[in-house]
Amino acid sequence: MIFTTYHNTTEIGPAISGKKLSLSVSCRKVAAGHAFVFQVSQGKSEDNRGECQLLTLKEYSAELKNLPEVAVFVKSVMSECGCGRDMISSLDIAVEEVYVNIASYAYDEAASYKPVWIECGDLERDFVLIFRDEGVPYDPLQTEDPVTGDPQLMTIGGYGIFMVRTIADSVTYEYDHEKGQNVLVIKKKIQ
Repeated sequence: MIFTTYHNTTEIGPAISGKKLSLSVSCRKVAAGHAFVFQVSQGKSEDNRGECQLLTLKEYSAELKNLPEVAVFVKSVMSECGCGRDMISSLDIAVEEVYVNIASYAYDEAASYKPVWIECGDLERDFVLIFRDEGVPYDPLQTEDPVTGDPQLMTIGGYGIFMVRTIADSVTYEYDHEKGQNVLVIKKKIQ
């Protein structure tokens, strides 16, 4: 397998941690496949309180057929971060809901390539899961919570992001105008 490794030092901003972190970045571009793997490690926070453990980024084509590979990737990183089985199972639901929505609705069917970047890892004992795509700008957090309980009042749709909000400790969305990307950040305290 042919790969190229890049090394760089960069900062990630408040969207992830609430403060800037200085990070050492190592990137491998796998020539034989479609996944790009970036590992970020051993960064110190700007107040030097501690080190972040590991953030790993992979790029996929936003197609439903890639869901099993995406799920395996996130579960693997969660296991490496010391997440328990219950947490892995619950966040697996969140991964599926978000990824399927991106694959199904973010891009026009005529698009030749539909990138989605998934970044996840341990950041100060929070498991952070970040989805980025270049699809139509859409904030899923603006949808109203669906009716639950009374089957007569229940409607189709809207339950996925509701489940994600219920599972996670926090969910945030922003549209990165500079990069033209939807950015959804899910955090859950590692248990």
